Amino acid sequence: MQGTTRTSPTDPLLARARGRVAARAGRTFARLALAGLAGAWLAGAAPPPRQDDLGRAVQDLLRARCAECHAPDSDNPKARKHLDDVRDLAHVIDEIVLPGDLDFSELWEVVADGTMPPEDDGGPLSEIERGVIRAWILAGAPLPEVTGAAAPAPAPVPDPSVATTPAEPATGLRFLGWLGRLHPALVHFPIALLLAAALAELLRMLGGAPWLASAARFCIQIGCAGALVAGATGWFSTEYGTQAGRDIGWHRWLACATIALSIVLLALSELAHRRAGAGPSKRYRLVLFATVVLVGVTGHFGGMLVHGSDYLAW
Repeated sequence: MQGTTRTSPTDPLLARARGRVAARAGRTFARLALAGLAGAWLAGAAPPPRQDDLGRAVQDLLRARCAECHAPDSDNPKARKHLDDVRDLAHVIDEIVLPGDLDFSELWEVVADGTMPPEDDGGPLSEIERGVIRAWILAGAPLPEVTGAAAPAPAPVPDPSVATTPAEPATGLRFLGWLGRLHPALVHFPIALLLAAALAELLRMLGGAPWLASAARFCIQIGCAGALVAGATGWFSTEYGTQAGRDIGWHRWLACATIALSIVLLALSELAHRRAGAGPSKRYRLVLFATVVLVGVTGHFGGMLVHGSDYLAW
């Protein structure tokens, strides 16, 4: 019939192929631009790049290499949970960059060790690309200059000899940030001990040996102390480490509730021990099992922060 158009079944494949070609072209252009910028600098053909040049180069690089996953329209929920929009350089700085400090900039950590971009998305950055990101962070992570009539007055450009010198944070803050990195390792001990205490008490309720009461008491004592240490390192991680700015409110406030409940549990456990003849009270058992449930919920939110909201998907 005249006037009717037919859509070829291969049109989606052609569109996808064109998209991949465009993405590769963008990556190639970004690499060539960075190579020219760095080459001219190293050869002495141009002065060291201005802060605005560094900011624009990093912005173009992240958009070309990372926006396929880290963008609001991405189909990768885990990547979006970790960093939802890499195209906004100010947002990137708020989430994973500590200007002037490589050690506490998660962006540098993942590109330096080759973790990002992944192999199925072009593989790690080149030496030149990593060098530009490194220089940008050490220069204070400047943003590209805004052009247009309403553009604000440009910030003064520091002396080149000072621009690449990292701004050293206070020693105390660096130490607290370092302690925060121990949180993933320390948090598993109180979790296991509180679960073991609940299991011992459950077996005792089912007619187990009397020594299970002592085992539960010991696990509660060490588990409560471990929860305090793990909770403190968790707060250090979110306030002074690379996780600052993320939406982790549920996780850390549930952790505070878990610690508070474990302290109440410890007090009830010691009271039950002093009244050995009367046996454990109902309140003790109720708080014990409630603590275990709260530990599980808190751990679930921690898993979402690390692995994404769909980490339990089948």
